Amino acid sequence: KMIVKRPINRRMAMEAEIGLYSDLVAMGYPEQILQIEPRGLSGLEGYQPDIVALAPGLSTDPLAAFDVRIGDIDERLKWLAPKAREFCKVNEGSAFYVIAHHALLRSVYCYDRKTRNFQKVRSFPRYEDLVSEWLGRVSHVSGLKLSNVTVFKSAAFGFARGLNVLIGENGFGKSTLLKVIYSQAKYAS
Repeated sequence: KMIVKRPINRRMAMEAEIGLYSDLVAMGYPEQILQIEPRGLSGLEGYQPDIVALAPGLSTDPLAAFDVRIGDIDERLKWLAPKAREFCKVNEGSAFYVIAHHALLRSVYCYDRKTRNFQKVRSFPRYEDLVSEWLGRVSHVSGLKLSNVTVFKSAAFGFARGLNVLIGENGFGKSTLLKVIYSQAKYAS
């Protein structure tokens, strides 16, 4: 038997990428966290996904990589599996998703860290779910003790997971506290 494959042109791929981006925004992905054709992500040497969703805030952690593929998806998933494995190993808080467009049918595949393979899923991941999963994986500062650091002669702080709010007058040491946490987190990583 002879299998005739439909030629895939760049216009079809661009339309699929634009459609995917529009779908993600419509589903609640903030536009400011979506990067189209990102460069320089760790764990993706030799491969560039079409769209990457970053973690919220000032983080540069990628939560998910989205890729548009048209045509023979089975072969593409085999090729992408080692890339996804490396991406998830380097970016601990990340999930890796591949979106495949064949003809008019859209299929969503999610990279499963346990089986180290792609699994077909029914729908796109919600951004809130990705953020929640990311917060569960990334480490956080649970406490801090300071002595003789600018305005702090002796101080101890405890922090909860998620959002912590610092309130105080000018000169209270809010910025100093954040700088100390940032420098220690950078040193630890």
